[in-house]
Amino acid sequence: MMRKLISKDMPVNEITKRDAPSIATLILCSIAVLTLVQVFVLQVPTSLSAKRVSVVVSIVPQKYFVDQIGKGKVNVIVMVPPGANPHSYEPKPKQMIALSGAKAYLTIGIEFEKAWLQKVLNQNRDMKIFHMEEGIKKIPIRKSVTKQYATKSSIETLSTDTHGDEKLDPHIWLSPILAKTIASNTANALITIDPSNTEFYNHNLKLFLSKIDALHEKIRKILDEKKKKAFIVFHPAWGYFAWTYGLKEVPIELEGKEPSPKELKELIQFARQRGIKVILVEPQFSDRIAKIISREIHGKLIKVDPLAYEWDINLLHVAEIIGEVSK
Repeated sequence: MMRKLISKDMPVNEITKRDAPSIATLILCSIAVLTLVQVFVLQVPTSLSAKRVSVVVSIVPQKYFVDQIGKGKVNVIVMVPPGANPHSYEPKPKQMIALSGAKAYLTIGIEFEKAWLQKVLNQNRDMKIFHMEEGIKKIPIRKSVTKQYATKSSIETLSTDTHGDEKLDPHIWLSPILAKTIASNTANALITIDPSNTEFYNHNLKLFLSKIDALHEKIRKILDEKKKKAFIVFHPAWGYFAWTYGLKEVPIELEGKEPSPKELKELIQFARQRGIKVILVEPQFSDRIAKIISREIHGKLIKVDPLAYEWDINLLHVAEIIGEVSK
């Protein structure tokens, strides 16, 4: 039978009836395609997220280090949030719960870890521990302001191994020289838990080490021989920075305590004799005593955070302050 052609005289209802199945099929196919597209789009972020390994660090500067080496392949959980004091901070329950999926804890040797590391491990017994301070010889925090400068140089202090009963300074990340060791330890930890990305981590480590070298050279030029001075800090966090660049750190706080009236008087007199004009205070501590000293010596009070995320910018900022005021 000859195929019936559609003509302009054919009734509309006859055309609709004949073409209805093909139109319905087209609609169903379109819906199926859209559904597949939606499923694919929704699943892509999930699959990408699943490839990221999770690690735990104690402080914010460590996150900066991991981010530089791990880039988008590592999720970082920070235990001590910005603005908190790592000497006294207690993690929130939701932080402890978030540890369940972490593959590693990267320690840095601070007081917080002595109190909480075992509790963290109890939360996730499969989590591996890596020590970022490994290979670094720490310097002691001196107990006396006036006796602190009896040694010939702070560099000699670092090379000695007779610390006695003195408390060791944990703020190792504030020296670019020591930061290179921390960076290498960080890369080794990431490679251990995620060996499939070894080349990626090693490449980023190389770039980061070059960045640290450039920062060190820039700071060294700012703090040249003509500008080397002492500076006052409330909490003795900048000892390694001072050691690296031949500066003198004069702490207000001694062994976690504010100075007595006698010690405060000695400190003010010491600052006047040495011509000290820079006083660094941290957001984690009160600046009440620092303001008194600043007023007495006509110094410049500067707020800096040794726990800031932008580690390189922070160190450069401190160097510029000391270099400018110490001219």
